Amino acid sequence: MDKKGNSIQETVLVTGAMGFVASELIPLLLKENYKIIGTTRRKDSINNFWKGKIEERVWDYRDETQTERILENVSIVIHLQGENVGEGRWTDLRKKEIHDSRILSTKNLINKFPKSVHTFISASAISVYPSSRTEHFDEYSKTSTPTDGFLESVCLQWEEEAKLSKQKVEREVRLRIGLVLGEKGLIAKLKPVFLFGLGASIADGNQGCPWIHIHDLARAILFTLQNKNLEGPVNLVGPNPISFSELANSFGKSLNRPVFLNIPGWFLKLALGEASALPLGSYYIHPKKLKDSGFQFNFEKIENAFMDIFHERS
Repeated sequence: MDKKGNSIQETVLVTGAMGFVASELIPLLLKENYKIIGTTRRKDSINNFWKGKIEERVWDYRDETQTERILENVSIVIHLQGENVGEGRWTDLRKKEIHDSRILSTKNLINKFPKSVHTFISASAISVYPSSRTEHFDEYSKTSTPTDGFLESVCLQWEEEAKLSKQKVEREVRLRIGLVLGEKGLIAKLKPVFLFGLGASIADGNQGCPWIHIHDLARAILFTLQNKNLEGPVNLVGPNPISFSELANSFGKSLNRPVFLNIPGWFLKLALGEASALPLGSYYIHPKKLKDSGFQFNFEKIENAFMDIFHERS
């Protein structure tokens, strides 16, 4: 509110504005009357996609001048940018892109924050926790160590950079995001495989698979933005942890296809190398902070999530 009691429209910078998560989040922000600035690496891609509903600013996170420019008149930053970790083998070049697009971009953003920025919300991932078949984790649990693996190391460094924003902003939040289920992303890639009856579990299937429906994810980010009591790490996963075999079986059932195949862990290690850590890692994660703050999930059960994705929208 201004001095006369009028509502002030706040300006939100969303990095990675062409991504899967941002495409669901931005419409919610617009409904709440936020002014949105989205970043892109290619001029006019946002203008063409969003039809002028949000402002486009071209950003190469290595360019200091562009970084200063995208932050002009911004009060809230939601940093979602990051190279897709699930695209093929992790070559040295690929690992550098995964690392820099998260850690270097976060560092460069924070270094250029103007005084107008009061809230910084940064994406993170559940790999900040140790992989375990038996332990369950929430935001108050121990985190992994840099020696646990590449993803763990990246997430820890990513969050350490994000924490430094507390020197400049009033509130800092790290969104520890699980497997996102929706019409795009991984599910879109796997759907044809399952439709052909080739859906499979992985290894023994007992590894924990923390998931969240894309619509709950977008709602949870908005909820976190508007709930001033939420800060630090916030787990964005569904409230009912399941195993990978449960996820695969529910996937197949929702498409009326059996899931009787199994991909051995050794084969994934051979085919994907270090990137096999993605499907073979095990994480049983709970969204304690969200639930304690009163957030209501629309999709608590994996069956309901797949039903919505494959049937309600078909």
